[in-house]
Amino acid sequence: MTKARATPFGVFAACNGALFGALAAAHFANHAFGFYHGPADLDEFVLYSMLIFALSVAGWKVFRRTQPPRWVLVMMELGILGHLAGGFVPFHGARLYDADILGVGYDHYLHAFNGLAGAMLANSVLPQLRGAPSRGVVVVLVVLGVGSLVEIIEYGAYVAIHAKGVGGYDNNMRDMTANMIGAFAFLGIQALPLRQGALALRREKIS
Repeated sequence: MTKARATPFGVFAACNGALFGALAAAHFANHAFGFYHGPADLDEFVLYSMLIFALSVAGWKVFRRTQPPRWVLVMMELGILGHLAGGFVPFHGARLYDADILGVGYDHYLHAFNGLAGAMLANSVLPQLRGAPSRGVVVVLVVLGVGSLVEIIEYGAYVAIHAKGVGGYDNNMRDMTANMIGAFAFLGIQALPLRQGALALRREKIS
């Protein structure tokens, strides 16, 4: 009997399952003992981690046969950990999320990074399309669509559990703009002459 090998997406889903389990345990322990007094809203982050875990499992099931590169999933996981750090790491008496770095909020840097990582993930799992421009448009639209879904989920958290750190309409649009910047950064990286030359050299070796 052969032993089943762990796939990159399977490991990714397992990591996010562990994060969800740890946050859920902390949530219930806090309700019982009231030990947590940090800046994050545990109820909000348990909801987010549960949804991330569910999406990870769905991705693992859907893309079993088209596994993305490991480094792409590492980037996605770094974005998720950055999200948790934004809520839980204190910064000058507030959350890291509330920090401004060179006039730009930490949250918006994180959204741009996640937009870049999300575009790389979409590019690695989408089926082949005719023409590089059409593929780039689809990748950007996928990132914007997923980013919009995240904002809708944040609004749901605000309505359902009165999450405090969601922000208003201005923050919503800044987040989506940052997602778009990250997606366009991916297109810029794809268009680099050096990358195109490397791909051509690889095709020559294969042929």
